[in-house]
Amino acid sequence: MKEFSNLQNECLQLIESHNKCENNCCNNHFCINNGCKESDCSNCMYNILHNPNPQIHYSCNRITYYYVLRFFNRFASEISHLIDLFVPHINKTITDIYIVSLGCGPGTEIYGFLKSLNDTHPNIKLHYEGHDLEKSWETVQNISKRCLSNMNHNINFYSTDMFADFHGFNNDYINFLILNYVLSDAVKYLTKEQKTNFIDNIVGFIIDNNVRNVIFNDIKYYGYPLLLDSGIQLMKLLISKLKKRGKNIKEL
Repeated sequence: MKEFSNLQNECLQLIESHNKCENNCCNNHFCINNGCKESDCSNCMYNILHNPNPQIHYSCNRITYYYVLRFFNRFASEISHLIDLFVPHINKTITDIYIVSLGCGPGTEIYGFLKSLNDTHPNIKLHYEGHDLEKSWETVQNISKRCLSNMNHNINFYSTDMFADFHGFNNDYINFLILNYVLSDAVKYLTKEQKTNFIDNIVGFIIDNNVRNVIFNDIKYYGYPLLLDSGIQLMKLLISKLKKRGKNIKEL
């Protein structure tokens, strides 16, 4: 889709215009100090994604452009593949789909939804609210909103705590809540008590806002079966808590 290509082209132009790291690097020149070429984001990205105790996060704007160019197509296609499972069950008369994304980053899932719905439900309007505490994503998010502006979707991003600052929609339900790597991040950064509280917040949000489907967009699924040390253990805890609250859960 041309909107997708336009986003990538703008990010390519931005990353080429930042061909040298800034003197006041927010990551203290992590990449150069660890032996890679100046402005090569691969070492920084590897540390963010694969180090159990990462020294940096998505605080550098250039890393966000690099992320879009390297991963956007893959992650959007993964969401599209999943949404394809739902498409046959979407009524032809439905005109609106309501989506909330926690840890949204650049909002990759928007393009996954659009790709899956394009052929069978081209007139559906997406109502999307994405939350991510990393403000460095704002440039990419604004580019994405501009690229999608002619498609009449309602797309909004916020760099705020979703549980305290959910803006909501003019309806009484949410079709999809997407948890983007937030369970893996919880494993990395939170204590056991904080993890439990975090899961309780998600459960409360799901029940209070009548969430119909939850997508666990996460890759860190390994861990010991009796400990909260992996994304999948937190996922299982969340599901068990929903069941205790009387929710009928169907897992795909």
